[in-house]
Amino acid sequence: MSKTTAGGFRFNDDDWPILRVIAPAQQSDDDFSAYLKQLATYRRRNEPYAIIYDIRPGRGLSAKQRRMQSDYIKESISLRITLKAFAAITRSGVQRGALTAIFWLSGSPWPRKVFTSESEAEQWVKSFFPN
Repeated sequence: MSKTTAGGFRFNDDDWPILRVIAPAQQSDDDFSAYLKQLATYRRRNEPYAIIYDIRPGRGLSAKQRRMQSDYIKESISLRITLKAFAAITRSGVQRGALTAIFWLSGSPWPRKVFTSESEAEQWVKSFFPN
């Protein structure tokens, strides 16, 4: 397993099937596109997995980036990916609101929950993998 960076986003799959992603403080549209391309490599594994996405360092997504994320989620749904759960770690109501908008636009079907604590997010995600 490995730690990878794409567009300033840090990916860590050392605890696979749990994928950890940490957002950068800011990102361009090209950076965000690189993030989505890297994220797609994990769904192509065709194995059940969960994501813990730490957006606390980030300043938020532009309208275009929110649309890109929503489109990515819609594509994932159509591919019937094996995502078991999505946990986000936020620091503000603005970040929670942005996630709510993305989920609403995409109609993501998998369990998702927003946390302010990494340990709570990890505990929740691990509950989807009883072994």
